[in-house]
Amino acid sequence: MKYIQKLLQRSGFFTNVNSKWVDAAVRQKAEVVIMSDASNLRNYDNILNKRVLTGFGKEVHRFEWKHGYRFNPKTKRMVPPSEAKGLKPLTKFEEYTIKN
Repeated sequence: MKYIQKLLQRSGFFTNVNSKWVDAAVRQKAEVVIMSDASNLRNYDNILNKRVLTGFGKEVHRFEWKHGYRFNPKTKRMVPPSEAKGLKPLTKFEEYTIKN
């Protein structure tokens, strides 16, 4: 529990954990199958009074905007730029600030 609290205090869990696995998956050219429904990319934030990316949404955003991947709805996979022709991003660049 203290480990998780420490991660949350320093830039958040996504930046310290999830972003690293996304980058590792890209480096390893791993096949990334998306099991969640795309409707789970955003939640409504009552404090900000708007929809914001969930952790899953931030993962997809990082694949899309840092690495050029796109979601292929037919195969349910994130595909590299070489296979992404004609596929549109699920997230908007300005929805999240990529930190390294």
